[in-house]
Amino acid sequence: MGKLIIQSKFAQTPNSLINDKNISLRAKGLFAFLQSKPDNWQFSTERIASQLKEGKDAVRRALQELQEHGYLERKLIYDHQNKKISGYDYFLYVIPKKADDRKTNRLETNHTENQTTGKSDDISKKEIRKKDKVKNIEEREQIFFKNLATFKDKYPDEMLKDFFLYWTEKNRNGKKMRFEMEKTWDLSRRLAKWHSNELKFEKRKKVAPKKEKRKLATYDREEAMKEYIENQKKLFPIEKYPNFYDENGEWLGIDFM
Repeated sequence: MGKLIIQSKFAQTPNSLINDKNISLRAKGLFAFLQSKPDNWQFSTERIASQLKEGKDAVRRALQELQEHGYLERKLIYDHQNKKISGYDYFLYVIPKKADDRKTNRLETNHTENQTTGKSDDISKKEIRKKDKVKNIEEREQIFFKNLATFKDKYPDEMLKDFFLYWTEKNRNGKKMRFEMEKTWDLSRRLAKWHSNELKFEKRKKVAPKKEKRKLATYDREEAMKEYIENQKKLFPIEKYPNFYDENGEWLGIDFM
């Protein structure tokens, strides 16, 4: 769970936000709600939803809207001691941050260099190999983390954490990470494929139990009916109760007429 850091605690909800027709009323109301909280308030979508009428999906969309317009910024927290993502801190702004300002806050070591050369912000595998001579694996892991952080507004938090843990797994001698052993590496495409696979998995997980349930229910009814008929035949044998059977000796049912 991250913390909420409010830049101007005693300021009112800004008129620029209230009068912006491109921002929904839900997002404006959420801003006012967050503004009322104390600094370092424990921030999470679930906690916000528990205090409001809106559900988690509605809260998540409103938060995304505030981020897109610069009123809310989410920053990754990296635990250097345990070498993993530990969460996010959220910064609430009365004066929205410009898109360029938000972009420069992305933790990326080669960002400035790439802007001048026109290259992608992604750190390629070749570039990381060049740095291997002067950087140990912990430093390279941090570079990978910082590059991954630039996608924080595009993909869910848990997905980025899982992606980071999977691709930074060390080999047996501890000198290389999993992604460094790939023949080709494009972070943007890998993330897109990972996200697509997660969506497919979730869809199958929702559909599969329903099919299995219907199958089991049909099977149980058929077996129960067979068992019932066999019991009735034992209780009412054809020799004593011929009216209960058809001309072929098949069970018809109890007939007291």
